[in-house]
Amino acid sequence: MKTIFARSALLLATSLFVLVIACTSSQPTPPSELSPTPDPTPTPTATPPPLPTSSPSPTPDATPTPDQDGIIWFDDFEDSATITVEGSSIIFEGRIGPRTGSDFFDAVNGKEDQINSIRINSGGGITDDAMKIGEWIFDQELDVIVDEICFSSRANYIFTAGKNKIIEKDAIVGWHGSEQQYPFIAAGLGMTMRELHAWNYERRKEFGGPLTPQESKEAYVENMLKYHEYERGDDEPAFLDKIGINLYLMVYGFLPDQIDYYYNEQTEFRGWTFSIEDMAKFGVDNVTYEGEGDYPSEKTLENHSVAVFDVPTDTVPPAEVPTPVPVPTPTPGSTPSLTPETETDSEAGEWHEPSPATITVDRDTVVIDGYLNHNFYTRFRSEIVGNEDEITTVRINSEFGLTVQAILIGFWIYDKGVDVVVDEVCISACANYIFTAGKNKIIEDFALVGWRDSPQGQEYEARSLGISVEELIERDVSEDPPVTEAPISERELEQIVQDSVDYFESGIEQERKFLDWIGLQEDALVYGFREVDFSAKFLPLHLYEGWTFSIEDMAKLGIENVTYESEYEYPSLLSTIERNVTVFEVP
Repeated sequence: MKTIFARSALLLATSLFVLVIACTSSQPTPPSELSPTPDPTPTPTATPPPLPTSSPSPTPDATPTPDQDGIIWFDDFEDSATITVEGSSIIFEGRIGPRTGSDFFDAVNGKEDQINSIRINSGGGITDDAMKIGEWIFDQELDVIVDEICFSSRANYIFTAGKNKIIEKDAIVGWHGSEQQYPFIAAGLGMTMRELHAWNYERRKEFGGPLTPQESKEAYVENMLKYHEYERGDDEPAFLDKIGINLYLMVYGFLPDQIDYYYNEQTEFRGWTFSIEDMAKFGVDNVTYEGEGDYPSEKTLENHSVAVFDVPTDTVPPAEVPTPVPVPTPTPGSTPSLTPETETDSEAGEWHEPSPATITVDRDTVVIDGYLNHNFYTRFRSEIVGNEDEITTVRINSEFGLTVQAILIGFWIYDKGVDVVVDEVCISACANYIFTAGKNKIIEDFALVGWRDSPQGQEYEARSLGISVEELIERDVSEDPPVTEAPISERELEQIVQDSVDYFESGIEQERKFLDWIGLQEDALVYGFREVDFSAKFLPLHLYEGWTFSIEDMAKLGIENVTYESEYEYPSLLSTIERNVTVFEVP
């Protein structure tokens, strides 16, 4: 069962409610002080049933647009930025979308020494990619030039990272939140996090528009609380510490002395900006304005509905993330107005996203260890930028990963002719798309490569049961619906089913493009699904734990150039027993 979340993109103002865009030059009363409140072994038959028909593109894109696996993230960034390098400057035009990070590092690869500045014009976008780009800009000591607009995540992480920051005449740099904004908003409004999301739901329903929630209030609140557990914003504090920026810059409008004015008295504001002198109080140094008079200009304020906050103190104290109002203890015998907090006990079966994989570069080798999360490919590219031509080996240890992220890495490995070395374990997405893409594939002593998951598994199950994939998903959702206070409506059920069908169809399409690109049949990826009676009361263990093959049998399935760094034959009996992995024989 998948949960649909809003991706960590800085729609920040609109993610709270739809703002009426109006022109203003008003300024709020200066705050008296900054005072925020201080501080989840069977052997199958060789003849498979007929495979589903497909028409993969003969020349697939080597970097297909990612869609996520396991969690479906809402994205409103179909039109991503265009990025070009002209002489010594990067020209960055448009929003930061799902492919922007990889497009950016593709554009600058091999040109690092000639680049000394970046010209930007953007209203914002996805925070993860913005931080990686910003970190690269900071390390390269590039100047940042704002042509017309630099707002939201672009202001947070790219403008602030520049060595020198130049604002062109009548341009705007504006902030309206951060990955850590919600505790500030909840504390400022005197709400619990649950109450904040319930309030947000009502506002979004009232104003309507493309961000209107489709689920019930209870489901929306639960999804948002889970979203904050998955997207904890751990990267942002480290980024701000590295470049020396105070978090209050990004959440100033939510502080206790500002929030009433910002939300209730002047609701037309899209965000806020500061004078150049006040920017410096937050650590934003070396800013110049290329217009007449002071920044922001009167024309800037006519064109952009922002508050201009005055910082009355000479310095800004270190930021402290406030503690939201605690959930009140209900009176004995009373009924709480909202659903109790979701249990997080692992025995209850709730899944929590593992920590993202670490990526390190050691001369000609990239070492990957852990879960391939939703921004893994962008992080991978940012780590190797400037060294791509030197990389000859990827060493990996991974049991879980998102399909499209692993596919993108697999495309890169295959195109670069890189060897893949499995240190301990490479299962599921790692085996499907990274191990198979290696020029030479080396399995260390006692290490294990195992297949388990493929988007095509759903098709095999549906065909075994004599139903369509849509009917299968509808059955699964009906038998295991999301836990909500109110019953799921027929419309909500249809939306969940359609989202799931779209997800699997997209996953299958991307998988087949990948296999076609590297010249591999799908046999290894789907071997364990063949001849399985999915109507049986007990399904075979390999559907849950995975399967592997001898090196000789891998070659029969098209997985060639595999070596095992041991005096014994692969697989090791100990490793297969330890992980309950089935060893299939290919006749």
